[in-house]
Amino acid sequence: MIVQIEFTKEYQKDPVTIAVSSDFDEKTRLRYAVQKAVDWGLDLSGACLQGADLSGMRLCGAKLREADLFGATMKGVNLEGAYLAGAFLKNADLTNAYLAEADLCSAILSNTNLRGAYLAGAHVAGVGGIISLGQPDGWWAHAYLHNRVMMFRFGCNTKSLAEARGYWDKTHRRWPERQEIAACIEYAVTVAKLRGWKFDELS
Repeated sequence: MIVQIEFTKEYQKDPVTIAVSSDFDEKTRLRYAVQKAVDWGLDLSGACLQGADLSGMRLCGAKLREADLFGATMKGVNLEGAYLAGAFLKNADLTNAYLAEADLCSAILSNTNLRGAYLAGAHVAGVGGIISLGQPDGWWAHAYLHNRVMMFRFGCNTKSLAEARGYWDKTHRRWPERQEIAACIEYAVTVAKLRGWKFDELS
């Protein structure tokens, strides 16, 4: 069976056509088509992948610049080194996604779920939905907004603003070594307010 991967009007590209088994349902056929396209090194910039289920897939180095991934389910996807600059990821679920060294410059991540996502070395310039916090105490860190809750990722720890403040305070058993993290939390809150993020500081 032939699956077509369409592109946005701005790209004016002919659809990519890939043969997959007819034994699968529509979403699974699209998964296989995307995987094959990436494995073959095809350029999927501007691809229309709204609502696609890409969970758990290995899409390292995928060329998805300005792709429409609105509402896509991408839990645990491996996008190491992928090109996602300008991609539309609003309402996408990137829980536990691996995005090391990915290019996310100017991507739209409004209300994107990044809980547990790994963004070490990712390029996030111009991304309004992420505040990069560098490596406080040696841990890659970032803050993001999801469902009006400000979330933080420090190393392998994901916490809400209230949880982060409660955990990394002066009562922490290793407080002298964790003061950088506490300072980063307050820096992120300041930047978030400057960017106009709407969130509850008690959540």
